[in-house]
Amino acid sequence: MFIYTLKRLLLALAVALVVSALSFGLLYLSGDPATAIGGEAATDTDIEFIRKTYGFDQPVTVQYLTWMGKAFEEAMAEARAGRGTAEEKPLVLADFTDNPGSGGYGDGIRLLRAMIEADLPNAAFACVPHPQAVQKCIAAGVGSGVTMDLGARIDPRSYGPPLRVSGIVEHVSDGVFTCQGPMNKGVRFSMGPTAVFRHGGVRVLITTNNLQVYDLQVFLSQKIDPQTCEVVAVKSWHHFRAAFEPIARKVMLVDSGGLVSMDLKRFNYRKVRRPIYPLDLD
Repeated sequence: MFIYTLKRLLLALAVALVVSALSFGLLYLSGDPATAIGGEAATDTDIEFIRKTYGFDQPVTVQYLTWMGKAFEEAMAEARAGRGTAEEKPLVLADFTDNPGSGGYGDGIRLLRAMIEADLPNAAFACVPHPQAVQKCIAAGVGSGVTMDLGARIDPRSYGPPLRVSGIVEHVSDGVFTCQGPMNKGVRFSMGPTAVFRHGGVRVLITTNNLQVYDLQVFLSQKIDPQTCEVVAVKSWHHFRAAFEPIARKVMLVDSGGLVSMDLKRFNYRKVRRPIYPLDLD
């Protein structure tokens, strides 16, 4: 069973890498992207400026890693830009570097922290697996105020510090739901005892079990309709797209600095002979 699971995970990772690489390759489908952006009237100086501004002067591997993850600032700017518009669909943010389906711890709170600091008025975030926090919410009861340290339990040195939040318990449940699909349609899952906790305009699903979010029922089963939110954040890489992309005005991949980052230079290596590709590109 372990070998089978390992093979499936490796296959999923390989497919994800191929799809993302092909998507990135579309940038160069028509030749030099800097020239394409500048247009026919652009001078050599203009092209060079565009190349440096957009990072096209960097090695292709560096461009790819940068393309993979959107900075918090860009994601929050896009979230603010959608406020008060006629567009009824939500912005969907996918934290792929803390995706449990790729081996992430799942309890990272950096994207959640950014959403709270951006003072988003109508946002939903799933999930933060934190059994102790769930029990604290259940003990307080629906409608009660709670202050707690949330997330970043497994590796607070890398993922932390935990997020200190005060808010209201909106809903508690056993966390059981049935996928509506397309992926795993009809399959029953359990998040374990679950609480919906609201801080300002951001509602966060705090769960007992860790899971990748790729089905709308993760939210709907907890009385949150993602289609009525302005911003929806999930921890997933590709699997979420089948269910969430059709309801989204835009999808953005966000690099929160988690364990599953494609930026290999982010990690500390103690038993690697240097230089070695792709850590050392020169």
